Amino acid sequence: MAFPFSMLNIAHLAAGFKRQTHVYCYVIAKILASADPVALDQACIDLIWVSADNESFVNRVESRNGLHTLENAETIGLGSRAYRLVVLE
Repeated sequence: MAFPFSMLNIAHLAAGFKRQTHVYCYVIAKILASADPVALDQACIDLIWVSADNESFVNRVESRNGLHTLENAETIGLGSRAYRLVVLE
């Protein structure tokens, strides 16, 4: 199956990702994209958290206080952990 978006198209889409209080994370062929790095990381963490066979990843994140990084990034204004997941088909 051909990938319907080039990297240039994704870059053009990135300009429209952030809208007022909503941060959009787009899922394109199982690839997440967002103009907000904190929302993007949070979306990735959330998707892995609910996936099967995630025990090793969850243990690593929890043993290293990995979520603290996202919390702190939001606190210092690098982005928002809140997002809205949009699936593009």
